[in-house]
Amino acid sequence: MAGKKIDFAAINRAALGQFESLLGEWLPDGEPSGSEYRAINPTRGDSKKGSFSINIRKGVWQDFATDDAGSDPISLYAYLFCNDDQGAAAKELGELLGIEAPNTPREKKAKAPYNRQPRQGDKPAEPNKKPSNESLWHPIIPVPADAPERHKAHSVRGLPDTVWTYHGLDGAVLGHVYRFKSSDGGKEVLPLTWCRHEKTGQCEWRWMQWAVPRPLYGLERLTVADIDDPEHNSPVLLLEGEKCADAADIELAELACLTWSGGSKAVDKADWTPLAGRKVIIWPDCDSQREKKPKDAPDDFIPPFLPEDKQPGMVAARKIAEKLVELGCKVWVMAIPPVGTMKNGWDVADAIADGLTGLTLANYVRAKSKLFMGSAEAESAAKLLSTPVPASAGGGDSGDFPPDYPDYPDYPDPPDDTPNPDSAWYHALAKKARGGIEPCRSNVAKILRMHPKWRGVIGYNEFAHQIEKLLPTPWTAEPGVWDGADDSCLDEWLADDVDVLIKAMSTIAEGVSHAANAHKFHPVRQFLTGLAPWDGTSRLDCYLADITQAENTPFLRLAGRFFLIAMVARIFRPGCKFDYMLVLEGKQGQGKSSFFRILADPWFSETPFDIGTNEGNMAIQGVWLQEMAEMGMFSRSEDTAFKSFLAIVRDKFRRPYDRRPVEAPRVCLFGGTTNLDQYLKDQTGNRRIWPVRCAEVDTELLRDIREQLFAEALVAFNAGERFWPTPEEERLYFEPEQATRLSVDAWEELIQGYVNDPSEKLRNFYTALDLLINACKVEKSKIDEANRMTSRVGRIMQKIGWERVREPSGQFRRWGYVRPVAERIRKDIFTDPIKD
Repeated sequence: MAGKKIDFAAINRAALGQFESLLGEWLPDGEPSGSEYRAINPTRGDSKKGSFSINIRKGVWQDFATDDAGSDPISLYAYLFCNDDQGAAAKELGELLGIEAPNTPREKKAKAPYNRQPRQGDKPAEPNKKPSNESLWHPIIPVPADAPERHKAHSVRGLPDTVWTYHGLDGAVLGHVYRFKSSDGGKEVLPLTWCRHEKTGQCEWRWMQWAVPRPLYGLERLTVADIDDPEHNSPVLLLEGEKCADAADIELAELACLTWSGGSKAVDKADWTPLAGRKVIIWPDCDSQREKKPKDAPDDFIPPFLPEDKQPGMVAARKIAEKLVELGCKVWVMAIPPVGTMKNGWDVADAIADGLTGLTLANYVRAKSKLFMGSAEAESAAKLLSTPVPASAGGGDSGDFPPDYPDYPDYPDPPDDTPNPDSAWYHALAKKARGGIEPCRSNVAKILRMHPKWRGVIGYNEFAHQIEKLLPTPWTAEPGVWDGADDSCLDEWLADDVDVLIKAMSTIAEGVSHAANAHKFHPVRQFLTGLAPWDGTSRLDCYLADITQAENTPFLRLAGRFFLIAMVARIFRPGCKFDYMLVLEGKQGQGKSSFFRILADPWFSETPFDIGTNEGNMAIQGVWLQEMAEMGMFSRSEDTAFKSFLAIVRDKFRRPYDRRPVEAPRVCLFGGTTNLDQYLKDQTGNRRIWPVRCAEVDTELLRDIREQLFAEALVAFNAGERFWPTPEEERLYFEPEQATRLSVDAWEELIQGYVNDPSEKLRNFYTALDLLINACKVEKSKIDEANRMTSRVGRIMQKIGWERVREPSGQFRRWGYVRPVAERIRKDIFTDPIKD
């Protein structure tokens, strides 16, 4: 046994075979969640499940709080019990699983206990030794312009709740931060960076943090003034978390609202140098954490709150302030509400949700800001903002915090729906030199975004590529598509209610467009991401047969699965290639149309449209599934045109009054219905038709399982599952189904009989004229000059496998059709001229 190598692969395979059981012993406080096992990390002061996650099926694990990670059970065992010694871990785990380890006599092997935890006597890791699981991937910034699109979802966590993009001072993308909802209702935050492998040089997107020091979020919001006039640099408001930075940025236009990555424990890892020399206000989170409960305290003992200066948010704020002062910054730290008066973690987003917005929020920032380090020459925070603040509003003094946010008694906020100079929305508008509001596109957009009567009213539907009214308008128009009549009503409302006279309707239209684009939404994406998680019961492989009450053949299993995944793919990857159509066949009234309607409701359409026209392309915008009724009624030319139309991935159209055409990636799929058994007219292009015979459509069953069908399809899409057949699958399962639906031309039987009639002198070569006259019995004088009959013969000959060729010699070198090789009568294929 001496010198035998450790079989890492065998040990990992054995461990994965009982991995969930092993994890229960190694990390007894954890619990499985789908394919993941989440636990508290025993190697650090971890108090909450979620950051330490292990994939039960693959063995991949990571602690997202520390970036510790590994790719197999051995690396996890080494991390937990062997100070990252992979060799020692393999030996111990091999013994544990009954796999003989090298250099260990069988009779001396001792089993390690399943519930082994890190031991006090374990040898500490050498501080300068590179951990064996240190990644060879390293983040690089900025992200190159030719980098592929970022990931839409995480392979395990699925689609994110929110994605924040980090930019540099010049606007270049530096990376992204994703927030996911966890199974226990909490949240997980993961960075996605562009990384390079130090050995291979390969570059790709990886779920990794930036290298220290990490970039700040919101750097593109900084204004950079002349070096000799730094007073005009925009003051900075620092908040904890990207959500807070974005919320404050909307309400406080005078300030550049920024944050850092990683929360209060990552202050030391951020790059603060871009803020050097600036004026900075820090808004700490209002935490309400308590002291640790003494071990001998009774069960009903409630520990007191930590003092304000020990609360995590305030500790982080003071640490940041010290760093910024060293960089030459002038720093103010806002006083937080008394500890315990607000929910734990109360922040600017909570303040805004509670109604502290606009000028009232700006006044609150001024009133609560105190110059850091208690300088005797503390300046009022009001000087940081361009808007003068009345003396009665206060400044520079923390004061008592009003928990219910009343307006300041000496400076009440005026009614917000009137054009009063003190209204927050009015203050943001551009003014004329001689007074009054400038009638410009920008002001129209600001009114629609900020005026109380317009908040949340309009948005841009990314699915339908149109502006919509999401709530009733001030003139009580119901929600729906924004049209020209709404432009006219808005023009009248602006004149009557806001005293703004717009001269050109184009200014109204551009302002509406600008405001709507600030509130984009995608209803189908929201529907899919809002579904209940997939329950784990597989339905994609059987639903089509169950609902149509047909035999569940391999064709039905594949077609049903592919079609549902493709519907999801077109939403999250608009324009992705899918040139197939599911066609339901059966008698009238069986529920064929209802199948498609229920599946895509309310984004279903059965309205006919003209294929390939501007109006037709507009008609399928906002449609997830378009029914093509009565497939057999298509003419041959229409049938060919539609099959080509299926392959298009971008629809180009121009709506009335639009200045320029729109080229939109296709999100629509097509479903066909027919009462016929044979409706495919052309030998070519049939691969795009997936025919399904229906006995009866069970619409109630489809309604019951619809959401779980899409939940399963979403999981399959996120896992990268394909949604198209391979050539082998097409040959074995799809082509036989398509062949039985091909319409039979009456001439086909005549021609087949003629070229294979033993009573005739059989030949290997026939011309179209010969077949028309002698097989189809068409008189010479009636053969059409438009060659429709000739083309008809050509399609039949192609269908039965004959190839069109030209004679190699002869006076005319006629074109004709040659018998398939396997059926040829003799080697000389060009024989016997046509006999009249």
